[in-house]
Amino acid sequence: LIAHPLSGLFQPIFDKSLIMLLRVDKESDTAQGLVLNKPIEMTLSQLCQEVPIRGRVGSENLMGPDWPGTEEDAFRFMELFPGRPVFEGGPIVHESLTDSFLFLHMHGAFVPESRRLAPSVFLGGDVGVTSALESSRCERGGASGLRFFRGFCAWSLSQLEIELERGIWIHARARCSSAAVELCLGLGPKVGGEAAWRLALEATGLPALARFPRGTAVDPILTELLQAHQ
Repeated sequence: LIAHPLSGLFQPIFDKSLIMLLRVDKESDTAQGLVLNKPIEMTLSQLCQEVPIRGRVGSENLMGPDWPGTEEDAFRFMELFPGRPVFEGGPIVHESLTDSFLFLHMHGAFVPESRRLAPSVFLGGDVGVTSALESSRCERGGASGLRFFRGFCAWSLSQLEIELERGIWIHARARCSSAAVELCLGLGPKVGGEAAWRLALEATGLPALARFPRGTAVDPILTELLQAHQ
């Protein structure tokens, strides 16, 4: 999902955002996703120090993520990658890392229990194998193929359908592994934040939206116009 240039002016987490859909479940009427391009000023080590250690809340926690990612995973990763940045995955952030910690990587073909999301992009899996592969890649001088997130997004399917119909989101699919990896993990040219969002719009065939003016000079004017027509 790629945010329309005007759709997130009142919600910073979704403004100029690029979201990977992780799960769409008709039985529970929910969709869950992960914002890819919102780094926060926090390393993995700082996250582990600030977030309390607690167990999973329980089955009543209906908005908890449905994939592996626990506080134990975070602390095991921290031992090897303490300075790695953490990204804000969405507005739903629970008190424990068990309910909020996720990781994407490009090692999934060799990582047990990982789930393929897009070409060469995988979610979760065995922490030990992922860490070993990532360490080996970095030792050989390769760019990082692992990214950490705290929090996620969730919608009811009807809500997401309405937002798509209203043009809040542009639904796109990565057709090649290089595009998916670059947007999800930031490999290749330095891609992140607003640059990743504009690149995704350009790749989707929407150059006019990709070049839509945003910034401190125009955002107050856009906000005033939107408020006047609500």
